[in-house]
Amino acid sequence: AHLTTSPQNFKLKLEAVNPARPGDEGYDAADLEERAPFDVDKAYEEMISCVRERMRTPEAKAVLTRFDDQYGAAFRDHYGAQRIHHAHRGGLLAHTRKMIDICLALEPFYEINLEVLLLGALFHDLGKLEEFTVTPSVEQTPAGGLMGHIVLGVIMFRRLLEGMEPVS
Repeated sequence: AHLTTSPQNFKLKLEAVNPARPGDEGYDAADLEERAPFDVDKAYEEMISCVRERMRTPEAKAVLTRFDDQYGAAFRDHYGAQRIHHAHRGGLLAHTRKMIDICLALEPFYEINLEVLLLGALFHDLGKLEEFTVTPSVEQTPAGGLMGHIVLGVIMFRRLLEGMEPVS
């Protein structure tokens, strides 16, 4: 590369471009991947712990465990939206945690079933995991375009409950 500058001008002339390859000095594929602006593993564990410590019934605890087992890995890294709010890796996690915090702030003012409210906050955007992909880029799936994340979320929730035995 050749660089020339003057007070009025900036020129960069590339004479050759070579693709970077694994093993090349200074090359790390992770440098090319978008990352969440926070530690997703820590934030996810804090969110799940926050919800888990407020679950009183065996049914609610079982649903939370299934959520964690079936969707936890994808949930940590997914976008919250394709654009506008939380449109970044970890955005779904960040948005859901904010919703949980809002639920917790409301609790002292209303007689509410906190388990139902918190699980509702946790599951309210679950369908976004199937509404759009995030790798290699954010793109709506055919199911996402046809049904949207609300309907997909209901389907995913029902799938999660399949085979669960009633807790007595």
